[in-house]
Amino acid sequence: MNRYYGMVCIISSALSEQEVERVIQESSHLIAEHGGTEIKSNKLGKKLLAYPIVKKGQGILITTNSLKSSRKVAGIYIQIQYLADSKEVSEIIKGLQANQEFVRCLIVKLKSDQDDWIIQPKPRKKRSIKVIDKKVIEKIEEQQIIVVDDDDDDAYEENDEQPPVLSPEERKRIKAENINYLHRTVDRTPELSKLKNAANDDTWEDLTEWIAESICDINFTAASKSVTRLITRVGHKTPREIAHRLIIHKSLQAAGLELIGDVVATVNNILDGLGAEGIDLPEIAKLGAEMVYQIGQIYGFNIDDREREEEALYMFGFIFLGEKIINLGIDWLKLGYINNKLLKVGSKALMIYGLGHLACFYYEYKAEFEFSLIPPHDLLKKLRQERDNYFPDDLSEATVKQKLIVEISIAFPDINYELLESLLAEKKWREADMETEYIISELLNRNIKDDTSKIFKQDINQIDELWYHYSQGKFGFQVQRDIFQQSDINKKIGKFGEALGWRGKAFLGIGVLGAFSWKDYDKLVFELDKSPKGHLPAFWFHKYEKHNGFIVKSYLKPILERDDWQNIKALPLSEDVKLAPTPDDV
Repeated sequence: MNRYYGMVCIISSALSEQEVERVIQESSHLIAEHGGTEIKSNKLGKKLLAYPIVKKGQGILITTNSLKSSRKVAGIYIQIQYLADSKEVSEIIKGLQANQEFVRCLIVKLKSDQDDWIIQPKPRKKRSIKVIDKKVIEKIEEQQIIVVDDDDDDAYEENDEQPPVLSPEERKRIKAENINYLHRTVDRTPELSKLKNAANDDTWEDLTEWIAESICDINFTAASKSVTRLITRVGHKTPREIAHRLIIHKSLQAAGLELIGDVVATVNNILDGLGAEGIDLPEIAKLGAEMVYQIGQIYGFNIDDREREEEALYMFGFIFLGEKIINLGIDWLKLGYINNKLLKVGSKALMIYGLGHLACFYYEYKAEFEFSLIPPHDLLKKLRQERDNYFPDDLSEATVKQKLIVEISIAFPDINYELLESLLAEKKWREADMETEYIISELLNRNIKDDTSKIFKQDINQIDELWYHYSQGKFGFQVQRDIFQQSDINKKIGKFGEALGWRGKAFLGIGVLGAFSWKDYDKLVFELDKSPKGHLPAFWFHKYEKHNGFIVKSYLKPILERDDWQNIKALPLSEDVKLAPTPDDV
């Protein structure tokens, strides 16, 4: 018998708007392949939110009630609705849940098209079902959102929000408002008026429009979170050093890349990516505006303050109407967008790097001297000098490549494993764990999505080999992977945590044990003879402050499930790691 079914699908919060649309389309195709018809897809909410899914008896009910003890599951929630029979639904749910971009899927059964929702947690369990009114869904965006889930391994906290998805009319209104705001700023600022008069009229208007439109396209929450994550990873660095890394990330993003590997190969890949069709001035201008906003945040300014818009416009004009840059051939703002539509790849790259370089000095001066938009005359002179000094004397392919190689090499030097080996050789396990945290942070800085599955296999091998050797086979990622893959563990995060000594029963009172919970980092055991097998490295609990089950699932599990790094017990140690003998070897 056919009924209206659907899915409340929780998609990863890391996905962009375009990626969400792609996931919806792929899911719709899968449903159709398994016999589903009358497929409809839409987002349930305008925010990045966590639905309040609260257990009621044996069912699970979407509600707006709040419970202090509740946890919440975050992600981008979408509704996919379709007509199918129960046998088809089973195959559909399996296919959807196999998609790695889904955090969770809940079955939704509808009595009729656009009828009330009936929620049940999982198809394989017979449970009573609860009915809720559609008005509840409409109110969810305005509520304090919480989740109680029947699987603690997947429960975690996440408080990010996503800006509303703008309708075409609202987008047009906001864009027009931003354009008018920038026009007023130019009219009342002599320095900006001079830049406008020096530019091609149509091209200046295009630039103004691109920057105004960037406000509609940028996910400020995600952009701010990216900066915060970068600062947290490299808090020992200066703002300029942190911004330097961000600039390189932006060049990767512009080129459609995710990872910094071999420096020369990375530079070649960036230039190849920037040469792709569609990577042109409007896209670079919007990306550059976002970069300016983010660099402003690094120096302590609010990323979404309206002043960032006028600062971005000023910096674009200040750089690309500079005499040296015009003489080099990056003269699109002066001569016109149409005449320079096919900019050289090297010019595109230097536009991103040059703009970022200037933004660092601009916000450095602004943080110290507290001017509004235009720096005082002496600072303006220094800013001009920094702009001209940055750009090379020619834009040949060899010159641009060499400049980018130097940029990336300075920002991302090679990882040094000597200190980690020294600490492990001295049996300083906690200090070695902290050094491993530092190394992993540096490795994660080489990709733009904070994804441990992207860390190069040779680095995973190096870390693992050192830990395994100096602990006589008790610690390391391989030991953890062996435990993770045991049949009784069966990749269950909670059981895995218990096996490694990361999770256990907590005391509720004198001599009274309560429910299982994840241990604080300070409660872990940093002694070889007293800790469980696979107990270290465990720096994840020090590095991240989220729910520990989520930490293990999101950061360690992708490493353990990879099959590209090899089992050290079956292979000789890599030649790059020359290990000192342990006491048992002597």
